[in-house]
Amino acid sequence: MSMVTYAFLALALVLLSFNKIKTAYLFFIISVFFAYYFKIINITFIAINIIAFGLALYYRYKKSLILELILFVFCIGLFLHFIPGINNIKVLDKVY
Repeated sequence: MSMVTYAFLALALVLLSFNKIKTAYLFFIISVFFAYYFKIINITFIAINIIAFGLALYYRYKKSLILELILFVFCIGLFLHFIPGINNIKVLDKVY
C-alpha cells in the first residue's frame, strides 16, 4: 500500500513540470500524509522539514548565500542519514 505514497509524490513532481504549483503542493502534502500513515516517515522528519522550509521562506528575499547554505546543509544531512525520521524500504535482503 505504500505505493500510493510514491504515486502521489510522482504526480506532484510531474505537475511541477507543467507549472501547476498549487496542485503539486497539494499532492505533495497528500503524499506526506500517506508516508506518515504507512510509517515511511515519522513526526521528527516532518518537523525538521517544516523548520528547514520555514528558514528557506524567511531567507528567500534577504540573502541568497544563507539560503544556499541552508539547502546545502539540509541535502548533505539527508544524504548522510544525519536527519532522523526516515524508514527506508528494504529492497535487498541477504544479498552476497
